[in-house]
Amino acid sequence: MEIKYAELENTVMKQEERLDMIEKQLRKKNLVFFGVEEIEKNYEDLESNLVKIINDKMKVSCSLSEVESARRIGKRGDKPRPIVLTLTTTGKKLQILKRKKSLDGSTYYIKEDFPAKILNIRKELQEELKKKREEGTNAVLRYDKIIILEGKTSTMAKRQNHNKRNLSESPIEKSGSFSKQIQAHKKNKTAGIPSFFQPKESDRTPSNTLPNNA
Repeated sequence: MEIKYAELENTVMKQEERLDMIEKQLRKKNLVFFGVEEIEKNYEDLESNLVKIINDKMKVSCSLSEVESARRIGKRGDKPRPIVLTLTTTGKKLQILKRKKSLDGSTYYIKEDFPAKILNIRKELQEELKKKREEGTNAVLRYDKIIILEGKTSTMAKRQNHNKRNLSESPIEKSGSFSKQIQAHKKNKTAGIPSFFQPKESDRTPSNTLPNNA
């Protein structure tokens, strides 16, 4: 009985892994757009609005032929609903994703399309990821794992090193200029020593002049 239960449990686990893989593949070419005004009158308007944002705001060349599908998700409310955009190729998806920072300062932002299970895992990994970056490790979060990039320093660590370097360099520069002033002062002082021991003109006695009592 225990053997059958273990076999059944193993079968269920494998099925779950298979379903996770299928879902990952289905979402592989997806991006989720947030903050896009819900003003479209039909499906064509929705596609056109997204393509316009990608071309004009993100400066990524994208045509309607490169869009496989677009749909709003969630219930209607006060805020615009997110849009799941499916591209025809993973390459185009990555090209757009790399330019996500170009939307900073606008009402729009984009994220990758992950299943709820993966989103929870990524949320749990955020604290560990932050800690590794603070330690100087160049770590990135890819899907449901933290990946360490060898031979590189994290951006956070570079900033910290830069700040430390600035703090240490400033006093050195000041003390350096001060030491130059001291050295110059010593040099002038040294140059004045021989002249101090030289006799004054009034103290000199000409060699061809005899004393009065001679």
